[in-house]
Amino acid sequence: MLQLTKQEIQTRLKQYRWYHTIEVAEGVFTESHVPHFKEMWDFNLTRLASIDFRGKRVLDIGCRDGLFSFLAEKRGAREVIGIDNDLSNGAVEFLIPLFRSGVSMREMNLYDLSPATLGKFDIILFFGVLYHLRYPFWGLKRIIDCLADRGSLLIESGMLVAKHLQNREILYCPVERSPYSEPSSCTFFNELGLAVTLRSLNVKIEEVATFLPEGMASTIIQTKQVPEALAWCRQRARIFLKPFRRKPQPSMDIARQFLICRKDETLQQSDVFVYPGAAFAKHWATSYWDSTHTEHSRKKS
Repeated sequence: MLQLTKQEIQTRLKQYRWYHTIEVAEGVFTESHVPHFKEMWDFNLTRLASIDFRGKRVLDIGCRDGLFSFLAEKRGAREVIGIDNDLSNGAVEFLIPLFRSGVSMREMNLYDLSPATLGKFDIILFFGVLYHLRYPFWGLKRIIDCLADRGSLLIESGMLVAKHLQNREILYCPVERSPYSEPSSCTFFNELGLAVTLRSLNVKIEEVATFLPEGMASTIIQTKQVPEALAWCRQRARIFLKPFRRKPQPSMDIARQFLICRKDETLQQSDVFVYPGAAFAKHWATSYWDSTHTEHSRKKS
C-alpha cells in the first residue's frame, strides 16, 4: 500500500463519490452514498465464500468501486478485469494505487464484450446488473461468449419470485412501472425463466439463494401480533366491504437472488427442445436465431 497516514487517506477519500463500502485501512472505509445496500453486498460476500478464485481469470461486470474485484484478487485470482459503463474515478485514481493492486478497470458497456476484445474468463461476476438490461437475451449471450467452458457465471439480481408464476417461464419487463421506481430497472426473470434462457446458451444453474434482509422475519412476526380487538374490527370490516371489493391483482413480488451457474458446451449437441409430436435439436434453434437459414425456403424432400 502507499505510505499514507490514516488522516491522509481519509482526506483523499473525501475527494470522491463512493458506491461500495470498502475498508481501505484499519477502521477506515469508503463512505457509500447507498449504505443501505451493504447488507446485500455482505450476502454476496457470504455466497462467494465457496468460490475458488485461485489461478483464475476473472471478469467483474458492473464493478463500480471494486469491492468484488479486490476480493477476487485477494483470494488468489491470476487476473481481474472490472468493467462499468460509469467508471469509478476513486477506484482507478486512488484505490488501485493505494492497494498496489493489479486489478484493471475499464469503462465499457457489456454489449461491447467479446472474446476478441477481452478474451475468455474462468469466472464472471455479474452482480446488480441483469435487472437493468434493456436487451437481456443479447446481453447474456455477449457475457457467456466470454466465459470459458466449465467456467462459472455468478449472478446476483432482482428476480421475480411470485409464487403463482413459479411454474411458468417468465420475463417481467415493467419499464413504465418498475418495482424499483425508476425505468432502468426493467428486466426481472423468474428462476425458471432464467434457467431455460441460460440452458439455451449452454449454461446450467447449479445453486440459488434468496436474500432476506434483516428485520424481515421480525416484521412478519409483528404483523401477526395484532391485538385481539383490532383483529375483530378488521374481520368485521372485511365482511362488510367484501361485496364492494374488486378481486385483488396477483402480486409481482421481487427479491434479490444469488445464482451460481456453470457453462457446459456439451449441451449444444446433447440438448433438444421437446414439443408434442416433435423434438428440435438445440443447434437447429441456435442457427435459426443467430444466422441465416433455409427453414422456410428449402425444397420438400
